[in-house]
Amino acid sequence: MPRGRQALASVCLCLVCLIVLMPQLAARPCAQDTIKKVQHLINVEAPKLGLNCSLYTPTVDHYKQKCPGATMKCFAGEMIVLLDEWEITEAHLTKLKTTLTRLAEQLNTTESGCIQCELFEVEAPETFLRNLLKTLHEMNTVHCPKKTR
Repeated sequence: MPRGRQALASVCLCLVCLIVLMPQLAARPCAQDTIKKVQHLINVEAPKLGLNCSLYTPTVDHYKQKCPGATMKCFAGEMIVLLDEWEITEAHLTKLKTTLTRLAEQLNTTESGCIQCELFEVEAPETFLRNLLKTLHEMNTVHCPKKTR
């Protein structure tokens, strides 16, 4: 039976092994803060700016139909275009670019048969943002704990 330092080293080694062997929880793509930012764009920025541009716009059905990663990747790319077009420089809104890209990476699985972003319907920014909002709500329904929905 080990004693002293040898016993302590054995216990530490066992704890390290347990921590390493425990299954790691995958990052859950929850988007509560992102939803608030998109709502701000719909309610405040869109009416104020009213610029006439068009964006490739996936729908929540594309997200549900085995293509969540590709759908979010398209939303992320088009959000970059929208924020640049509207010349939005507020830090909390420009972070939408990286947040949506990160969400797409978290959802990225092997997806075959998905529509490329350039093949989606071209819509006005308000329609694009409403579809993004619906998709984020759907994502939260599937991936987030009930208290954060």
